[in-house]
Amino acid sequence: MTKREDHLCWGADKPCPGFGKHRLEVSNLTITYGQTLAVDRLSFRAECGARVALLGPNGAGKSSLLKALAGVLRPKVGTVLWREAPIRAALHEIAYLPQRGEIDWSFPVTVRGLVEMGRFAQLGNWRRFRKHDRDVVARAIDAMEMSNLKERPIAELSGGQQQRAFIARALAQEAHVLLLDEPFAGLDKPAQETLGALLEQLAGEGRLLIASHHDLETASGLFDEALLLNQQVIASGSINEVLSEPHLTTAYGEPSSRCATR
Repeated sequence: MTKREDHLCWGADKPCPGFGKHRLEVSNLTITYGQTLAVDRLSFRAECGARVALLGPNGAGKSSLLKALAGVLRPKVGTVLWREAPIRAALHEIAYLPQRGEIDWSFPVTVRGLVEMGRFAQLGNWRRFRKHDRDVVARAIDAMEMSNLKERPIAELSGGQQQRAFIARALAQEAHVLLLDEPFAGLDKPAQETLGALLEQLAGEGRLLIASHHDLETASGLFDEALLLNQQVIASGSINEVLSEPHLTTAYGEPSSRCATR
């Protein structure tokens, strides 16, 4: 596991300056859709090296929060800081993976072509692919164990393979923060276990992973921290502390009403 003082900018193979400042800080965030309130005065912080689960019932604001962190939604009020600066100044360091149902899987691109798109945030409008860019793409594909699938169209991949392909794109982007919306949804148990092990490895290398998750029974095996919300923060901290019965009752109601989330 990468030590904090040796935190790497993945792909650059050199230590990042100021690792102690690699912190996401959200303060008093409020998100609305017209007159509909999605997130109300939400505050939390998380650092690189953590796997953070966003937990809460349907409509709690999990997806809205991820989109605000990714710069897709503009909050009504509140601040989001990354490395002590407004996050919009560093969106190239943030990778967002939407729910699989929001992606056009018929788009004619191979795994390698998809992962190459991750370099655009680093290249800008004018720079061409160099050997370093090709090496980073190859390394990202290999890290997600997809070298034998790199020429396959994404439409022909299984659900677990599709998720790994998009995470490989995030690695090629050299993102520090990965925001994942229900990455385990629809995956069978072996695919969940494979993806879970890969995410643990990525966090161990120094990235911050924040993912919405609906299955309370599997959360403690996949994440080490959690943010439990129902528009507002119910609890945050270590996964086992957050999953205490009083906190779950506040967020979901009595146990009999939680069947759909398990």
